[in-house]
Amino acid sequence: MSSNSENFLMKNLNAYIYASYLLITLTCTSVIADAQVKSDKIVTPNLFSLTALDEIRTVDHMENHVSIHPIRNYDKNFLKITCSSRSGNPQVHFKTLNVQSGERYSFLISAQPSEKAEAAIYIESPKGNVVWPGLKIIKGAISQTFTVPDGVNEITFGFIFLNPDPDEEILVEEIGFYKATVNPSDWDPKENQVVQQFINTLGDLSKYHAPEKSNKVILPPNLFSLSDLSEIKNPDNSGSFAKLRIFQKSSDQTYLKITCASITGAPHVHFKTLIVKPGQTYSYLISSLSSAAANAYIYVESPTAGNVVWPGQQIIGGTVCQTFRVPDGATEITLGLIFLKPNPDESLLIEEIGFYEGAINPADWIPKENKSLQGLIQISNTSWLWLLFPMSIGVLIILYFRDRRNNR
Repeated sequence: MSSNSENFLMKNLNAYIYASYLLITLTCTSVIADAQVKSDKIVTPNLFSLTALDEIRTVDHMENHVSIHPIRNYDKNFLKITCSSRSGNPQVHFKTLNVQSGERYSFLISAQPSEKAEAAIYIESPKGNVVWPGLKIIKGAISQTFTVPDGVNEITFGFIFLNPDPDEEILVEEIGFYKATVNPSDWDPKENQVVQQFINTLGDLSKYHAPEKSNKVILPPNLFSLSDLSEIKNPDNSGSFAKLRIFQKSSDQTYLKITCASITGAPHVHFKTLIVKPGQTYSYLISSLSSAAANAYIYVESPTAGNVVWPGQQIIGGTVCQTFRVPDGATEITLGLIFLKPNPDESLLIEEIGFYEGAINPADWIPKENKSLQGLIQISNTSWLWLLFPMSIGVLIILYFRDRRNNR
């Protein structure tokens, strides 16, 4: 073999060896890097655990606003969390844990919210909110990383409905809580099956089935109540201006009849004076029957702010709702109605009155189920039964003496 051929082979051999070395180096580096990435997925232990369904608490300050039901959909388990309110900010608390102040933690949740659902991560401590609101719940996994405030050694984590609606549902697939900063792309719910394994232990889920969905909207407490009809005032100081009486239209229909007996001025009727929060929104509702000539309107006033609503919605029969904001500095308001063009033929039959904190949709208000007025004015048919006994005794006595007189 010539020297030129040998030189060519040696040069190419050296190049081949160098290329092979470079390829091996890159391959090893890639394997090591890949191993490091995979090792990042094996984070610190999941601090979240679940042994009983009642460990998950709903906090809404009212009953039946949030329900939790375990369900099975094909090969996956979910916690189905349903909101049935239009007001407030119902919360779901998954767990309360001891933590170290100043340390960073990550709360992860994998979920499938319904189209209308609008909820966000919520973390609190006995000293107040730590994260409020946090990341919004979306389809897939999210991770909320936070630092525990100084002096805090206990936190509660969950989520909060931001704009509650009865059609909101969130299917929670898995939950994680770690003492580390965790990227959601590094967290595989299938490898951290706390929720999945817990639901598997429940066996047959039929007993946990959610009740049939109702279109009924649960309202906050009705703040209007009367203990006696004397609480209703006639500020005109004239009994002839507005007269009140109980009117029973039928055995199951009782009304408070308000009659205007004047042709001058603007007669008022004050139903109730209530303590309120300055700057807060309230809803004042009246369900009524009105005469064809009735020209009455909702009226709200304050001792310090004067007229708050004047005139308000016209009371034309059915349900009317007046939503208003309490002026700054006002802590007391009076609810009532006003006859703007008084006529002696005007009258209203008031069925029910409601007063609620927040904006209320009148379509969601069922007067028959909010008996703040009916409980006072309803005439019970059983009251007549109590008269039957003494009347029957009286009749028997009369017949007895009449018979004795005839036998003489």
